[in-house]
Amino acid sequence: MVVSLQTVRILHVDDSSADAMLVRRLLAKSDLEVELHHCATRDAAVQHVKDHAVDLVLLDDYLGIVRGQEALEALVAAGYAGPTVMLSGVVPDGADGLLAHLGCRIWIDKNRLALATLEDAIQRASDPSATRTS
Repeated sequence: MVVSLQTVRILHVDDSSADAMLVRRLLAKSDLEVELHHCATRDAAVQHVKDHAVDLVLLDDYLGIVRGQEALEALVAAGYAGPTVMLSGVVPDGADGLLAHLGCRIWIDKNRLALATLEDAIQRASDPSATRTS
């Protein structure tokens, strides 16, 4: 695995405290240098993007009544222009290109979330040719 010497500033947007804890624990075991911030709502995430630099967004596809696409559109409207990794309990057919126009080229099945999968997604997210669903 290639590990960047630069710290990756990650915004994790997920309304599940259990999922947020899992991501935090996995990244704590990682060799990647990350600065992780968690927001439980779209509005909190939008405010975070307005106030802080973010290199990558890990976004839950379902935030209660807000779908991941709506949340991602709001983040982009707030000025976020970086890559996004979508975390979903059900990865739809054709997910690879579904939200690519908004910077989301990688989807991860939350039911298969593991350290290697998360590290791989974070490293591939900055690669414009990355489209594989994990």
